[in-house]
Amino acid sequence: MTIASIISDSAAGDNQCAVCGYSGGGFSKRGYYRKCPHCRGASRIESERPEVLEEYWRGEAFWSEEEVWKRKRREPVFREAYRILQSVKSRAGSILDVGCGIGTFLAICKENGWQVTGIDPSPVAAEVAKREYGIEILTDTFPSDQLAERRFDAVFAAQVLHHVPDPARFLADIARVVVEDGVIILRTPNLVPEEGFLWVQKLLGRKNQFFCGPTLHIFHPDTLRTLFARVGFEDVRFLISRPFIEPVRGYSPLGNLRRVFYAGIKLVVYWSANALFRLSQGRIIIGPSLFVVARRIREASGEEKSFREKMKPVGEVLRSLVSPSLLQSLAYSFAYYIHEQVAWRRHIRADRSIRIHATASIRYAENVYIGRNSHINHNCCVWAGQKSKIVLGNDVLMGPGVCLFAANHGTAKGRPMMWQERTEEDIVIGDDVWLGANSVVTAGTRIANGVIVAAGSVVTKDITEENVIVGGVPARVIGKRQWG
Repeated sequence: MTIASIISDSAAGDNQCAVCGYSGGGFSKRGYYRKCPHCRGASRIESERPEVLEEYWRGEAFWSEEEVWKRKRREPVFREAYRILQSVKSRAGSILDVGCGIGTFLAICKENGWQVTGIDPSPVAAEVAKREYGIEILTDTFPSDQLAERRFDAVFAAQVLHHVPDPARFLADIARVVVEDGVIILRTPNLVPEEGFLWVQKLLGRKNQFFCGPTLHIFHPDTLRTLFARVGFEDVRFLISRPFIEPVRGYSPLGNLRRVFYAGIKLVVYWSANALFRLSQGRIIIGPSLFVVARRIREASGEEKSFREKMKPVGEVLRSLVSPSLLQSLAYSFAYYIHEQVAWRRHIRADRSIRIHATASIRYAENVYIGRNSHINHNCCVWAGQKSKIVLGNDVLMGPGVCLFAANHGTAKGRPMMWQERTEEDIVIGDDVWLGANSVVTAGTRIANGVIVAAGSVVTKDITEENVIVGGVPARVIGKRQWG
């Protein structure tokens, strides 16, 4: 199978995502790429001609001695990949490197006891791998008939996934050659910082583009999670990859200085991205290149599946407990509770005999005066103003949800209510007053001694007569208290 045939078989339509197959519209342009609203990945609008890519991958120009030397200098990145492999596979086994190039990563694995197999479409790369490392690699595209009956404990693919026309099919083919509970490790560019680079390019007045050459896709981390889940991989993890550093050999002094400068920028970006990644516990992923580690799902028995289904709600609860949104909400709720229910207690002017429920809200407590033996029930609001007071007499009883507001917004036309001028007036409530549940007393109101305000009433005017019962909206006298 040739590269050209793979590309021609996998080309997606203009209104279809080449990664996830979504065709519902809503695509946005990102330079030469289209971003899918469903998987958040980006694909080239106009791909390179198949024959051009065929020549690119198989041509000797790509695998010149200079290019080979550059790739040997990328060994630190492959050593980092091997450390990742060690962290997920404690014992050496069999490993397949798809798009292995000259076999640098395979050489590292072979040194540590792994059974190595590599596949690459370039015969030039195969010759270099044999000459430099003594490794025989398959000269073919993946998937290959030469691997049809073979299974591996691990599969590695560096800078490959974004070059294949159909990433989902590519990962599905990898899943077929990985044993149950085997792992796959990929290295691929990250769309998140690339979109930031596009914005910088736009500011500088440059032509907007992600990559040139044979890069067909750029993946968002969410895209990769979706792709891996579709083909039977779980426990998908991301790690920020160290950058490839261009060598400073064989160039002019100015060229070498430029490469040192760019290398410094790459390292600063890498360290910064890695720091954010660790501080956010893996939630902020802005590294230019990512290592993606996933494990193939092991077929579970019926009992195991049943147990997993039962424990699924528990896992969801545990994940929610460590989410940043929950922690933010808890912090906000705690701060609000301190402000509304705790802080004011130091400033309120009240007798020690009063009872105030923990859920009551009091504002401008220094302007709140409460007599002895009074009771403020749960969810009550006692909101004085900056210049207005709320005065409660002795033996005042407030039902649940009672609201006292000593300030009002203006109602003039032509200005949003949020920005209307406030008016403030005192509220004075006499002794032995009962404010029924969910009643409201507005600014500038005075209530005489012994008055009962019926539940749900709104008092907007003074109640000057003592020992009466008022109710309604607005409240009016509806009866009188009877002496016992």
